[in-house]
Amino acid sequence: MDARLAGRRAAPDTRIASVLWLDRRGDGAEHLTVVRTPAGFRATGVVLRAFEGLPLEVRYTVSADAGWRTTALDLSAQAPSGQLTFDLDVDGGAHWRQSGIPLRWLDGCLDVDLSFTPVTTTVAINRLGLAVGEQALLTVAHVQFPRSEVEAATRSYERLAERRYRCVGDDLDAVVEVDELGLVVDYEGAWRAVARA
Repeated sequence: MDARLAGRRAAPDTRIASVLWLDRRGDGAEHLTVVRTPAGFRATGVVLRAFEGLPLEVRYTVSADAGWRTTALDLSAQAPSGQLTFDLDVDGGAHWRQSGIPLRWLDGCLDVDLSFTPVTTTVAINRLGLAVGEQALLTVAHVQFPRSEVEAATRSYERLAERRYRCVGDDLDAVVEVDELGLVVDYEGAWRAVARA
């Protein structure tokens, strides 16, 4: 999947996809836009959901290089309790920083994992490029939101069929269906796409 996207010749910052996801629990929705940039890809999302009975709006951008390796995360959230901002960046040696401060316990992580959106599943799937039947074990930089804490966590991805994957981690075990670009169409028990362009 990543080869098809990476191989396209496109003008800088050209939109290649957008999707509207609904939370299967009935407490949220997200609009995601993915653009091709000179450096790779950028996924920008707006998440609206209920959190502990209160309305929450999260805006984020995940940036990746041409091989879908995460390079940065910028996040801001607006809740009744106030504004929250959070940023991460990672260099080519898989060394992570938050607001410029090294996070050594994340050294070696190639992917970021955000629990409130399925987009980071798409990034990992496209980066891995698994063949049907293959499986990969990853250590990811897991952002615990809204506490704004980040820790190393283990995730396993197995490609079950052309567009079906099984994702397993400490707090998840789900089958995920994706489209031809690797965007999540159905995330078992969590998200489903209701509109795509």
